[in-house]
Amino acid sequence: MLQSVVIDIINQKALKLLQDLELLQLIRVRKEKAQDAVLTDWIAKYKGAMTK
Repeated sequence: MLQSVVIDIINQKALKLLQDLELLQLIRVRKEKAQDAVLTDWIAKYKGAMTK
């Protein structure tokens, strides 16, 4: 069974704990693109494509 959870790291100690859990193969840590970067890419892609 696979579940995904999004968390915000507040303290570096929490990141170390997550890395330790990953080493024990209990979890997998994935870094995802920031939402702002995706929005910026979309704007750059379509900028100037439509007129007012």
